[in-house]
Amino acid sequence: MRRVSAWVAAALSGLLLGCAPSGLRPPPSTPPAVGPEAPPAVLSSEGGAPAVAAALARELLGRTKGAQPGPTAVGWNPEEPAIGPLGAALAERIPGALTLVELGVAADEASQAFSQLDPTSFSSLLWLSADITPEGAVGALEVERKGREGSTAFRFEIRPPLVFRVSTRTPAPLEVGSVIATVDGTVRALAWEPGPPARLWVLGEEGLLRTDPTDGKVLQRWNRETSRGPGSLLWSEGEHPRLALLEHAPSGSRWFEGQDGGTFAPAGPVEGFPMDPRTAQFLSADWDPEAGAFLLYDYAGRDLGAFIQLVKSAGPGGTHFILLEPAGTTAAVRGSDLTRIPGPASGASALAAAGPTLFVSSGRPPARIEAFDLVDGRIWERVWTSPPLEAVPTCLCAFRTDGSTRLLAAIVRDGRGYILSFTIPAPPG
Repeated sequence: MRRVSAWVAAALSGLLLGCAPSGLRPPPSTPPAVGPEAPPAVLSSEGGAPAVAAALARELLGRTKGAQPGPTAVGWNPEEPAIGPLGAALAERIPGALTLVELGVAADEASQAFSQLDPTSFSSLLWLSADITPEGAVGALEVERKGREGSTAFRFEIRPPLVFRVSTRTPAPLEVGSVIATVDGTVRALAWEPGPPARLWVLGEEGLLRTDPTDGKVLQRWNRETSRGPGSLLWSEGEHPRLALLEHAPSGSRWFEGQDGGTFAPAGPVEGFPMDPRTAQFLSADWDPEAGAFLLYDYAGRDLGAFIQLVKSAGPGGTHFILLEPAGTTAAVRGSDLTRIPGPASGASALAAAGPTLFVSSGRPPARIEAFDLVDGRIWERVWTSPPLEAVPTCLCAFRTDGSTRLLAAIVRDGRGYILSFTIPAPPG
């Protein structure tokens, strides 16, 4: 549940007119006028419920321009479980919106819910209902907007129908991550060197460190030459292991290559965003200083979007390249046909991937990390959530080892960077 803002928390006692008999608002003598129904729109289900909710929010905000401003409540019949994920995701994408669940309102239809809202606190109610296909998917959404000025109904088709999927996994216990290392200042990026012996690379404000993850000891250190701001680390496994340091000042981006004796040394400059040989046949990306991001193109020169971080997931559903866009939104590019699809989250601050699982650090309070698997090529299923963290992670790193997935996350506390370690058991089967 998202954190309710202070003004809402302070006013909760006055929001619900149904709390005492004297507070009930009598029903109007005549029902609110229903405005003309807008032509149906089609929402793509690529990306699952988060993507449908984002598209729905854009449609609703565009169609209700000029309506009475103010906080919005989002509700649905709790007996329709397929709408729950859509409604919660929609409320996250409409400024000032809260779900009826967050407000403690129980209702099975729009008028009943609207009568319980204090008109001085909420200007409108968005009530969602769904057309369910015989297969149990959401084929269309009916959205009724109720406000002081009346009611308006909208209908949205969903193509293909959105499959309502109940996770069959047993969530892993939420355990606070252990601290495996600390450094001065903000940790900008992390990279795992598989070994043996395994090493952890840490990009700080002033330098690049190669460390022993068992005790945090610094084995090698290089000063940053051109930047103390954001940067990226990419580990490249091959005949000659090497690591790419990507600075936002392109002249500072360079390779570090393995040497005899197990050490690493600076090598040549990094041109563009490094891709493995196979991927480089189809995708390329160059830094755009004006956009402050890499621009991704396919082999035909088609623009696939801008990103500040790109990670690759690979599993039974194929390979996907997931982009963290400058605005904190996420998108994915399917490796099979280079089609762009929505990602699972917005408000993201960092990404990591291990196998088919994508990890997303949320920039929205409370600070946390969520893990998603892409199911059926289009539905992002949440498979793990971290406990609340005391700060938003500045970077993530994930890898598989000994039948489980290990996730590293860096946070800042009192001017010092702390690297946390989580172990996520592999799913059964």
